[in-house]
Amino acid sequence: IKQNPPMYLDALKLVQKLKIEKNNEKADSALEFLCWIVKADTLFDFALMTYDFELVIMVAKHTQKDPKEYLKYLHDLEEIKKKDPIKMKYQINIDQKNYLGALKELSKGGDKYSDEALKLIKEHNLYDEALSLYSSPLYEMFYAKIYENKGDYLMKLPKDDKKRNDNLAAMCYFRSRNYEKAFKLFFSL
Repeated sequence: IKQNPPMYLDALKLVQKLKIEKNNEKADSALEFLCWIVKADTLFDFALMTYDFELVIMVAKHTQKDPKEYLKYLHDLEEIKKKDPIKMKYQINIDQKNYLGALKELSKGGDKYSDEALKLIKEHNLYDEALSLYSSPLYEMFYAKIYENKGDYLMKLPKDDKKRNDNLAAMCYFRSRNYEKAFKLFFSL
């Protein structure tokens, strides 16, 4: 907790481990200690990132959060989890504004989530992170689509923007197998 940056999630996972090992007294003591040194909302948000609703409720009780503030939200998440656990984890990350975490969760679900993943990638400029997440041969078509969208993103930037890189955009088009766009751009350089 006192490290820089604080490792709240790691601390909560230790509490979670104690809880799983049925060492409830130590888990309660550890959680009580955390509540003294971490803001209630911060601890609650990180507890959500464990995806363990029992732990989230324990944190909420220890931090004396009003049940009206979180019970409906947890119920909604539980309903999503019944239908699709990946969507539930995705939703928690989106709500926490952890867009890379949301993309990682979608990547675990395969092609089923490619449309949502691409939308998230475009909205939050996660092209490079997405390329590393989807580099497996299983995602060959999606990988190419990410490269093409990255090329489009680079070309939409104003000419005076430091991020704009026509050479890189041409390479992105080439990697996406959109040879027409790639060669047009290469010849215009």
